[in-house]
Amino acid sequence: MNVEKYRIGEAVEGTIKSILSYGVFVALDDNETGFIHISQITNKFVADIHDYLNVGMKVIAKIIEIDKIKQHLNLSLLQATNLKKIRYNRVSLKPYTYKATKLANIFNDVLKNSNEIICKNMKEGKMIKTELKYADIKENDLIKYQGKINEVHKMIQDKTGKGSDFLGWKDWPLNYDKNEIEKIKQSALRIQETSQVLVVCGIGGSYLGAVSGIELLKGIIPNKDIEIIYFGNTFSSLYVSQVLDYLKNKSFSVNVISKSGTTTETSIAFRLLKQLLKEKYGEDYYKRIYATTDKYKGTLKAEADLKGYETFTIPDDIGGRFSVLTSVGLLPFASAKLDIEQILLGAQKARIDLQNSNILENESYKYAVARYILLEKGYKSELYVTYEPHLAKFSEWLKQLFGESEGKDGKALLPDSVLFSTDLHSLGQFIQDGSKMLFETNIRFEQPLKDIIIPSDNENLDNLNYLQDKSLNYVNEKAFLGTLSAHYEEGKVPNIILSAQEINEFTYGYLVYFFFISCATSAYLLDVNPFNQPGVEIYKKKMFELLGKPK
Repeated sequence: MNVEKYRIGEAVEGTIKSILSYGVFVALDDNETGFIHISQITNKFVADIHDYLNVGMKVIAKIIEIDKIKQHLNLSLLQATNLKKIRYNRVSLKPYTYKATKLANIFNDVLKNSNEIICKNMKEGKMIKTELKYADIKENDLIKYQGKINEVHKMIQDKTGKGSDFLGWKDWPLNYDKNEIEKIKQSALRIQETSQVLVVCGIGGSYLGAVSGIELLKGIIPNKDIEIIYFGNTFSSLYVSQVLDYLKNKSFSVNVISKSGTTTETSIAFRLLKQLLKEKYGEDYYKRIYATTDKYKGTLKAEADLKGYETFTIPDDIGGRFSVLTSVGLLPFASAKLDIEQILLGAQKARIDLQNSNILENESYKYAVARYILLEKGYKSELYVTYEPHLAKFSEWLKQLFGESEGKDGKALLPDSVLFSTDLHSLGQFIQDGSKMLFETNIRFEQPLKDIIIPSDNENLDNLNYLQDKSLNYVNEKAFLGTLSAHYEEGKVPNIILSAQEINEFTYGYLVYFFFISCATSAYLLDVNPFNQPGVEIYKKKMFELLGKPK
């Protein structure tokens, strides 16, 4: 294939040649072939591509990427414009006639009087929306930073900024190892079949991403699926003892995660787990250990090769807090019966959406600049606000992502978090009337994972019948709106709102990538390296001196 004759942004015409689970191949008019990834068909995830495209269908798509090394064209229907009307069969939702020029939004032209059920997000477009009205930041305030954003955008895209050797996450949603994904899925099935519990043994980015994603997508109460326990993230003798005692009566496997294999908390915990595994399973103990580590080197890699542990790779160019979309997060996700391919699809969609340097169109840049503006106004702390307990660990992941990436050279916001309405009865007073040193960033999903209706009560002794037949999510939403009004209008606390429609694997992958871009952008605006953590090494040095560690 000769890709030299093509240009990014051009339109090409072709015919759908074959349909796979993750995209379609298009035979172009000049006997060349292009590929349309599933994330580039519509503006939301697609359960079955056949619902929208058929073999033999004529399409005109936009060239969005040219890989000159692999001689490969990536195309997009989603990013094209001026589509002629598409008509849909009301029963199957499959298109039966198609005359296209270019594609803007496949659902804008569906006949309004038809009976199809179409996901609202597909009509509305943006997966994540950044609302700055309650932060008193207007478009003109953002536009002033367009020049800086152009510089940062170039640093990220061209990998020329500080710490650019660790920008591997930027293209990871496209370049991830497909063979390793299959290996993860097979290992996850084996873990589910042989174990009641998976112990994820790691600290920092080696566990926060996994726990935040699993709780966000599945809730915090254990269900019939495999139980996930997080270990190796503390020196607490009580916690460690209780976990080990609990595991004695459970069948379990271990996913130990450490790039070097020398992280003290994780190494001690792993030694204790190995001892218990040997007691329970004898010589076959090693079959229950899955090591996620460096591909070639390090203490854990050497041990895994010697003992025969199943191994997974942490890429050299992706740091711990940016690693959740690698095997670090994907093996626990798959073990918890989450669809890891949909997670990667969501990240792929975000990767494409967030390559736009226009600050008014790129929601991630908009959020990063809003944080920077509020810091310049004198606010010292960003408070992540959620109204669902299953989002609390996601806030913890954000605290590490931003705190460890930005907190250098005496700069940056202090990231913290609250869970409302619970914390409205503790920190609420300070936020409302205390010192004006913080702003709030609300993370919102319009549709909950589950909802419940408040029943009526004939006696009405609690005087709650005014809420009968209302859902708890309805009450939660009113709590959010009331708190927003109180904190912004009366308390003069700026509020950023980041909202998405629904909670699923696709949205989660998109959200993670959104924050990766926001975090790198925020750090570059501060002129610090987003990808190192020199301050963390200081406490380790002092601790090792006190422990008498040999040099």
